[in-house]
Amino acid sequence: IGAWFLARQAAAVRTLLAPLGPCRVLEVGGGHAQLTASLVEAGHTVVVQGSDASGEARVRRLFPAERVAYLEAPLDRLPLPDGAFDVVVTIRMMAHVEHPVTFFAECARVASRGVLVDYPSKRSVNVLADLLYDVKRGIEKDTRAYRTFDDRAVDAIATAAGLHRAGCVRQFFWPMALHRAHKSPAAAAVLESPARALGLARLFGSPVLALYRQ
Repeated sequence: IGAWFLARQAAAVRTLLAPLGPCRVLEVGGGHAQLTASLVEAGHTVVVQGSDASGEARVRRLFPAERVAYLEAPLDRLPLPDGAFDVVVTIRMMAHVEHPVTFFAECARVASRGVLVDYPSKRSVNVLADLLYDVKRGIEKDTRAYRTFDDRAVDAIATAAGLHRAGCVRQFFWPMALHRAHKSPAAAAVLESPARALGLARLFGSPVLALYRQ
């Protein structure tokens, strides 16, 4: 089921980035290398940022240094000039960083064309996130507490950094923890299909992948 999640995520990222053409991409927080191969296959030049050497080891198992570079640096103090990359892609980070406004601003600073970020939306079953956290933890075992966002609040963070929402994909109508519980990509597809057909996923899906541009 994890592979199914990642395939859906990668397809959505490719769709959002496609209008920009091949880009110089900084994958912030990409030390797990879960999205890197998809970005490279789409024709982007990718540098992965991670917080320690373990991230580089994972990247090196997939790519040599001349194919994908690795930047070890703090999330909120990237040792890069303004506009060093076309696009910053950062997945599964906004929900966990201590200061999301500062984090997003730093991503925007080094991106000349845009920032692609994901976040758990409150306009979804995440409205019950606090009540369901113990259930989610019981299913996933290693889940961490996370922040959910009002869509307008994320837009305001981006506006303060000089960017506006150019597109988004709301990934799943049903909670990801539900799909992890049944562990079946086929069952997940069956559950998600009616919600997509009825437009419910487009209105209430989460996490949201959103592209913000100049």
